[in-house]
Amino acid sequence: MILHELTANKSTFRPVRFVEGLNVILAEKTASSTKNDTRNGVGKTTLIEILMFCLGGQATKGKGIVQDALQSWIFTLEMTLKGTRVKVSRAIENANKVRVFGNVESWSIQPDYPELYDNAYVYSIERWRTLLGWALFDLDPSVQSQSTFPVPKGMLSCFIRLGQPAYQSVDLHNLTKTDGQEKSNLAYLLGLDWEFIGKIKKLRQTLKDYRATQKVINKGAFSSAVGNAEQIRVEQIKVHTEIKELERSLTSYNFSPQYEHLQQEVNKLTQETLSLSNQIAANKRKYSCFQTAIREEKDTSYEAIEAIYKETGLTFPNNIRQTLNDVLAFHKQIIINRKTFLKDEIKRLSDEIQNMTRERDEKSKLKAEKTAELTTQSIYEELRIRQNHLAELKSIEQRQEEWIRDLKKLDQEIKSLEAEIETIKNNVNTDFREREMILKQIQDDFAFYTYQLYGKTGILNILPEKDDYSISIEMDKGGSDGVRLMGIFCFDLALLKAQKRLGHEISLLVHDTTIFDAVDVRQRALALELVARETLGIHGQYICTMNSDKVPSNEFSEHFDFDSHVICNLSDATPSDSLLGIHFEVD
Repeated sequence: MILHELTANKSTFRPVRFVEGLNVILAEKTASSTKNDTRNGVGKTTLIEILMFCLGGQATKGKGIVQDALQSWIFTLEMTLKGTRVKVSRAIENANKVRVFGNVESWSIQPDYPELYDNAYVYSIERWRTLLGWALFDLDPSVQSQSTFPVPKGMLSCFIRLGQPAYQSVDLHNLTKTDGQEKSNLAYLLGLDWEFIGKIKKLRQTLKDYRATQKVINKGAFSSAVGNAEQIRVEQIKVHTEIKELERSLTSYNFSPQYEHLQQEVNKLTQETLSLSNQIAANKRKYSCFQTAIREEKDTSYEAIEAIYKETGLTFPNNIRQTLNDVLAFHKQIIINRKTFLKDEIKRLSDEIQNMTRERDEKSKLKAEKTAELTTQSIYEELRIRQNHLAELKSIEQRQEEWIRDLKKLDQEIKSLEAEIETIKNNVNTDFREREMILKQIQDDFAFYTYQLYGKTGILNILPEKDDYSISIEMDKGGSDGVRLMGIFCFDLALLKAQKRLGHEISLLVHDTTIFDAVDVRQRALALELVARETLGIHGQYICTMNSDKVPSNEFSEHFDFDSHVICNLSDATPSDSLLGIHFEVD
């Protein structure tokens, strides 16, 4: 992908033409500016916001460039994508679609409507993102909707850093700690096995659910202590022994002939009511479990997560905020589906309990009438008591057998899941060793870049961990904030170069002013010369915004012409000297 030009439908907008290699957007401070003027309104951040907007970025009202003051604006980005030069327009007022001017017949993903509309093809924003995933990262469109499948929007954010939160940690892995989706994105870009992250996450959640169910069953077996299958079996043996003793004692009872038929009817009714009672009890246990489950289903709000981070003084970047919103929306749908299922089951169980209770009560009433005839003699009353106790013991024995069966099944499932997780982890370790050459190239590039800047090689650590990959940077002068930022700079550049080796078309890297703010003047000059050479060598583009007082003019090599790389000069002199040509602050 090569960017050519950024324009808008307003005459005040200053078109920006991009070239291969280094592209600098320079914000100058006029002589009349005071020391309090920040140049925050000239359009440095706005330009990056517009690029992200045209490349399918999130459009949230009141954030970034999606403001009422720009409601009538339409931005157009001219680019070469999959060998085809096109213009892509996206309007602030109608941000849910893009219009593509040019020949798209060779693209695997066609427009939502095959016909031209005002000389342009119309793509929904989701379809446009899917197309970018295919074009830039060779993502299979048919599986991009999977929850942990790498997504274009997330992967583009790895190459377009905007705002201080995007540069906060030397441990780059922490920047993608929010969700398995983000971890999969970075793993994919590094040429690693990204699929295991989603598999492990799903298996661990299932394992967690099984263990919770196991605990519920254990607590349900006895009113107080938790027991396992072996402990329940010991109790069951005691109950079984008592049953046999009681059955032997009951065989000594002899009934008068006139009572034998009546006793047989009572016995039959006793068994039937007992069976119904057991079924009712089992349904009530399920009913209670489902009720508990539906009460305990909790959603997670974006505001709750952001509040925790605010207490620590951290602020989410726009891209991570939206990623959280996407993930929370997906999680919320899962909860809705589960609640619907639980409600249907609760209704079914409630109906069954009512019907069985009615039938049991009718049989109990009939049994009571027939038993009344038998209780006229004390021997039959004693017999009835013993028979009821026997029935109760048998019910307990049956329930214990159910607990044992369910616990054994759960134990087998848990062991199977644990074994599967271990197998996946072993396979990942094997796969990781097989891909070491790919990683070594990235690590060698990183080491080379850091050496070019500081005369000492930095170390890029990439290792498989419990459920994902650990990615960290070691710099010889890691205590300096400027050195830390240059570590991120070198990583981003190495990652961009790796995309060519992986066959991906992405060739764009974008940084805002944050990347150079705390960097020593000498390293600033070396970094700009380095990225100019490297991006030109891969026919790529590096776009950065910079304040004029941060330009290390006296440190550049004799052959390096910095001014030739400045593609846009912005100023705070008048609104017309800003990017939009009007006063509008995004920074």
